[in-house]
Formats: sequence, C-alpha cells, structure tokens
Amino acid sequence: MTEAQLQNLNFNKVEHPPYLDDPGFYYYEYHIGSMELLSNTNDEAVDFGWQVNIFEYDDIVFTDADDVHHLITLIEANLAK
Repeated sequence: MTEAQLQNLNFNKVEHPPYLDDPGFYYYEYHIGSMELLSNTNDEAVDFGWQVNIFEYDDIVFTDADDVHHLITLIEANLAK
C-alpha cells in the first residue's frame, strides 16, 4: 500500500514534530464510530511498506488498499443508527 492510497482513503495524517534527538515521525489514522484504524509510522514504512491495523489488534494487519477500502465500507454501512 502506498501513502497516496492512504490519503485517497481519507486517512488523516498525524505528525509528531522533531524533539531533541528524535527526528520526528508521522502516521495515518481513520475513525469509524468508536473504532480506529492506524497505519505504521513513516520510518517503519521505509522497511515494511505502509500497513494498517485496527487499534489494539496489532495481530490484524492490512497491506492492501482495496482490503482497507472494503473494511471501511463494510463497517460504515453497519454502524448503529
């Protein structure tokens, strides 16, 4: 998955600026009701590519933008009204 695909899926960029010796980093998030989807950080993406997981479910990892799109569509269509 690419960073552009995360942006096209309307993920929001969260930036942590440099501080002292820390060069700073950023990641992407997407909120669906009470659920939060999080990407890995930009420095991790260099080694592993961009990935998305469900907050607090680190063992579920999405690496394909189409899968993330389908997940978002399915959950948003079934949110309690």
